[in-house]
Amino acid sequence: MNRSEASQKLGDDSENNFFIISQYKEYQPTRANRSQNKYEHWDIKIYVKDKWVRVDVKAPKDKRFDITYLEIIGITGKNGWLLGKADYIAFQQEGHFIYFKRRDLLNWFFKKIGLNSINEIREIYNKTFDEEGKFLCNDLDLSCADNDYFVENKVNALYKLYSRSPWDGKARHDVITMVKIEDMKNDLNYWEYKL
Repeated sequence: MNRSEASQKLGDDSENNFFIISQYKEYQPTRANRSQNKYEHWDIKIYVKDKWVRVDVKAPKDKRFDITYLEIIGITGKNGWLLGKADYIAFQQEGHFIYFKRRDLLNWFFKKIGLNSINEIREIYNKTFDEEGKFLCNDLDLSCADNDYFVENKVNALYKLYSRSPWDGKARHDVITMVKIEDMKNDLNYWEYKL
C-alpha cells in the first residue's frame, strides 16, 4: 500500500467510525456523494435536533492525537475545507471524536496566523511559491524578507502557513497550518462524540 492509499484508508476508517456512532445515536447518517465531498468539503450528514447538519470528518494526522492541520486552500489551489459547506468539523481522538463549528475554526485560524482573509493568504502565497508549488524563498532572498507567515518545513508549521511541495510530478498548492488540539479545546466550544 503506497502513501496515498494508506492516507485514504485512514480517512475512510475515521469516516466509517463516525458513521457507526451516528447510526447508534439514530441520527440517520447519509454519506456525501463524490462531488459534495470534493467541492463542498463534507463527509456525512446527520439529523440532530430537528435539522440536518453536515460534518467533515478528520482522521488523526501524523499518527498523533495532540495536533492536526487546518486547511485554508486545497491541493488544487481552490478553497480548502475551512471554507467549505460543513457545519462542523470532527477530529478523531483515541476512542471518540471531538467536533467544532467550522466557522469558529475558520475565525480562530485567522486569529492564530495573524491574517484576516483568504485574499491576503493567496497574495502572500503567490509571492512565495512558483506555478509548480515550489517554495521560492530562502534566507538570502530579499523579496521574501517580509514573509513571516510561510515556512518551508512541516515540522515548523505550528501556527505558521505551510504548503506541500510537488509530489510524484504533480504540483500541490495547498495551504495549511499545524495546530494543537488542546489549544482548540481551550479557545473554542467543542463537543465529544462517542458511543
